[in-house]
Amino acid sequence: MAVVLAVLVVVLLAGGGALAPAPAMAAGATPCTTAVRVCVQLGAARAWLIDAHGTVVRGPVPITAGAPGMATPRGRFTVQRKDAHHMSPYGAMPWSVFFDNRGDALHGGNLHRQSRGCIHLAPADAEAFYNALSVGDRVEILP
Repeated sequence: MAVVLAVLVVVLLAGGGALAPAPAMAAGATPCTTAVRVCVQLGAARAWLIDAHGTVVRGPVPITAGAPGMATPRGRFTVQRKDAHHMSPYGAMPWSVFFDNRGDALHGGNLHRQSRGCIHLAPADAEAFYNALSVGDRVEILP
C-alpha cells in the first residue's frame, strides 16, 4: 500500500496534479450481457455505461434504487425517452433517461436515499449517462 501511495505522489508531483484517465474496460467486466449500453447491479448498488463498441466508458458508479414496496424493475429494457429537466410529483429528476412504461428512469438523485423505483445517480454520472444514451439503447438491470 505504501508503494502505491508513493507512486501516486510521484505521479501527481510530476504531472502537475493531473492523473491520466483510467483505461476503458471491456463490457465483459460487468455482470450484464454484452449487447447493453447500461448495466445496473442492484445488489451491489452500482452501474456501468458502455459504448456502442462494448467498452465500459464510465463505472462502476454508485447508485441507489427503489425502496421496499417500490422496487426498481429487473430485466432488459430499452431507453424510451429522455428529459434533461424532468419534474415529477415528487420533485426534480435531472438528466432523466426513462427505460420503462411505468415512469422509472436513471436520473440525478440523492445517493443516500432510496427512490420510488428509479435509479439515482450522482449528478455528473447522470449527465454523462444522459448525454451518451439514445432512445432504443438497451438497459439491463440485475438483482
